[in-house]
Amino acid sequence: MRVVALMTQRLGDFVQATPLLRGIMAGHPDATLRIAYHDLSVGEASGLFFPGAQTARLRGSDLRGGLDSQGLGKADLLVNVSMGMLNMWLVWYLGPKSIIGPRLQEGVPHVTRGQGLALAAMFLNRRLGRLNLVDIWRSYQQGSPAKLEAPRLEGIPGDLLSKLKTLDTDSAHANGPLVAVHLGAGARLRRYPAEDMAQALAIAREKIPLRVALLGTQRERALTLRFLSTYATLAPGAPAVGLAGETSVASLAALLGKADLLVSSDTGVAHLGASVGTRLLTMFFGPALCHETAPYSDRITCLQGIAPCGPCVEGRDCGRPKCLALPPSGLLGDLIVRVLGKGGNRILGDAPAKGGHPGFAVKDQGSGSVFETWESGPLAGSQNLLPVEPSPAALTDTQLTALIFRKAAIGLLFGRESGDCAFLESELLRYRETGWLRDYDAVGKDLNCIAENGLLENDREAFLDHAMALLDYFKQRKGKTWNA
Repeated sequence: MRVVALMTQRLGDFVQATPLLRGIMAGHPDATLRIAYHDLSVGEASGLFFPGAQTARLRGSDLRGGLDSQGLGKADLLVNVSMGMLNMWLVWYLGPKSIIGPRLQEGVPHVTRGQGLALAAMFLNRRLGRLNLVDIWRSYQQGSPAKLEAPRLEGIPGDLLSKLKTLDTDSAHANGPLVAVHLGAGARLRRYPAEDMAQALAIAREKIPLRVALLGTQRERALTLRFLSTYATLAPGAPAVGLAGETSVASLAALLGKADLLVSSDTGVAHLGASVGTRLLTMFFGPALCHETAPYSDRITCLQGIAPCGPCVEGRDCGRPKCLALPPSGLLGDLIVRVLGKGGNRILGDAPAKGGHPGFAVKDQGSGSVFETWESGPLAGSQNLLPVEPSPAALTDTQLTALIFRKAAIGLLFGRESGDCAFLESELLRYRETGWLRDYDAVGKDLNCIAENGLLENDREAFLDHAMALLDYFKQRKGKTWNA
């Protein structure tokens, strides 16, 4: 049996798709896997995650000729994770015997249950769609592992080791945590300013003797130089080294495996870090939402910026920086200290002055943006982000709808036990009860709207039965205290 996986996106999407591919190959142990890719980093990563797989590069200059010459049309099973029209056309053109994932059906895009649910929630209110992309893709194949398995790791090359050792020349920092930083991103709207990152690391360095390694591609070297220049001014003598353009995917994975923390926005490097078990601090702003695409890890903290007019539309740049909801460097610096376990003290303007990180949500009075901090719960069958402590979040109508939606959706996709009421108890401890709910009917209507627009009749009934049972559970809990 021949399995062909269409991986036309970038590195992060490929890493997120690896649990699905492992599930498919586990279900077909005698099958051969061929990965069709466009981005060179995906081709290299394919050999690390699936050493026995064949690869085929898709080139835009002669796409049809490349498909024919590489024999991709002879697949028994074609795997597609993208809803883009290019991939839809590729699925149609290759005409495999069987398809897993989105496809064109009589000229109309056909999506899976998980995608239908996620899209319906996003159209109603994008902040309701708390299904991680990995879980949506995993639902295509029952039995796909609920974790990222580490790629085959190679040693760090000697030249990179020599550069890393320069961070240890100062005895005061020799045993300090190694913080890897990635400044790049595929789109400008997802890129955190190099100067602000330098300020955040300088703030964190006041508490912890950090060693900093800058990662990235050759094209991102200019960002690295801007960071190093600013950081040298703000933290004279602090050890930092620029490695942008000097790592392959293999050496990057090995280096991430040695780092104590990776600080980045939502990028492929963050997803690669999740696969090797690196502790992550990942920022989401502009068009990015942590509940949709957070790296699949139980060692992640997410800093989510929410602008009054956000989230941005991917690929559309209105040119107003405030709309991006970029996290202030002081807040990011404090969070770096918190994640590394020391406790910071710089907070935004009107945040409660309790010392340390100010808690779940902080509002910037200047821009009106809100910055939420989420952290991963155990990977018990799916990705689950919880409000960070202290200062529990208020369980508003929107939060309640999102929580019930996620539980009912996971129950539908992976089995009822994955979303039973008992699984809510630990999450309720992260929310503040006082004044947390105004309108049960509105929550019920939103859940019905999602089901009507996102599911076929049989799935709709199962989803709503579960969702309404969860809503009744909350009604019964009203007035009872579940946290101090």
